[in-house]
Amino acid sequence: MPIAVAYLAANLRRFGHTVDIIDGIGEAIDQVGQTEIPKVFFRGLSHQQILERIGDNPDVIGISAMFTADWPQLTRLVWQIRQKYPIVPMLIGGEHATATADKIVGQLPENTFIALGEGEQTIVDFTKAVESNGSLSTVPGLVFLQDGEVRYSPQPQRAKIRELPWPAWDLVDLEPYMGDRDGYGVARGRSIAILASRGCSKKCRFCSSARFWKYHQEFRDPDDVVDEIIHYVQAYQIVDFHFIDLNLVVRPKWVKDFCNLLIDRNVNVTWQLPTGVRTEVLSKELLELMHAAGCRNLTLSPESGSWRTLLSIKKPLDIEKFLDLVRNATQVGIHVKCNIIVGFPDENWADILQTIKFTMRLALAGADDVGIFVYAPLPGSDIYKELEKMGMVLSEWDDSDNILAYMDVTSLASASMNVDAKYLRLAQVGTMAAFYQLGFATHPWRMARFVKNAILKRSDTVFEQRVLGWLRRVWLASSRSLLLRH
Repeated sequence: MPIAVAYLAANLRRFGHTVDIIDGIGEAIDQVGQTEIPKVFFRGLSHQQILERIGDNPDVIGISAMFTADWPQLTRLVWQIRQKYPIVPMLIGGEHATATADKIVGQLPENTFIALGEGEQTIVDFTKAVESNGSLSTVPGLVFLQDGEVRYSPQPQRAKIRELPWPAWDLVDLEPYMGDRDGYGVARGRSIAILASRGCSKKCRFCSSARFWKYHQEFRDPDDVVDEIIHYVQAYQIVDFHFIDLNLVVRPKWVKDFCNLLIDRNVNVTWQLPTGVRTEVLSKELLELMHAAGCRNLTLSPESGSWRTLLSIKKPLDIEKFLDLVRNATQVGIHVKCNIIVGFPDENWADILQTIKFTMRLALAGADDVGIFVYAPLPGSDIYKELEKMGMVLSEWDDSDNILAYMDVTSLASASMNVDAKYLRLAQVGTMAAFYQLGFATHPWRMARFVKNAILKRSDTVFEQRVLGWLRRVWLASSRSLLLRH
């Protein structure tokens, strides 16, 4: 769901502007096409369909560039838009755009600007300057080219999250996202994305969010979040909420207040944290309260089972306490997924073997799901900057097309200096397979739950959602084939 764009649209309308949202995925969610890159496909509207949707006389065109993997296609789209609209100012924002602004600005056509950080105030100021024929170069928070040189306008203002309107979901067709979709979290009926906080104060060296958020995190009033939840229940019949905050549980008092409000106001919904949160404050008592308030899925990000790696990436973690946390969460009825990364530049086989062992212990502790990824240097992260200074950012990682390799188990792209890429892929696939085999063997009732959920057409875990979704697609394809034969 395009929640970032919906927030921008809401703030523009707050200041009297007319806004149209083009949801590149949702408006053609079942359409899949081939990109110019081998083995890379797009889902949603094609570039030509997007151009047709823009209309005849836009005053400003804004484009969201959140993810590094999307940038090659977005660059092509930006140039196609410029060909059709040669003088319309364009504003590009998002985490990838912020992290790489000084590099990518030279790839963009004239009269195209990059917005740094949160864009709510920047896009309002930018639009106001366009309407008044003012100087765009003085709008705070921009990066642009002038006389062949990269220029920066004054520092942007940070959005005051408690003053922002709710996302303008009325400008988006939400129905394509409803039901049993392979979304960000586990599909538990009609679901919607929601934000209760912004930013992250942690300093993980592999993460690229620091340049965007400046190690700052701000929370909304819990009453306002509950009001928003109740509104979506009434307006859209939502039954499940996906909090896409980077680190919602970092403040236990806020979580307690929020949970108690849901209980006191008898808000009968489920909710989940699918982004991979920090774990320092998650006591068993807090987990019990979260479950009582509707939390059913929790994604944790330990990243590694090697103490040396954890120190290197600045992710302090007590492994034994973490395993206790997983046990406590599963005991109270919350399904747990853990995210793991292998192949950091300085990792060796000893580190990876410790992580494999840790992953097996996660299965024994009761974790339902695991996602194991081969490390990809993200532009803007501390590790990426260090590799760049050392001349060790490989050319395939310089090209954003290949950042997709972290999701492609057939790719042999790697930033590891000590372990061959093919062995990293074997460790990735083999460890995930062993995790699920051990999890089902030591928790045999999960198979009964899997069969039950298959009959009820629902999912409790990511594994169930992926497998049952695949089986349904196979069945539908077979049914269509039989109908064509007859």
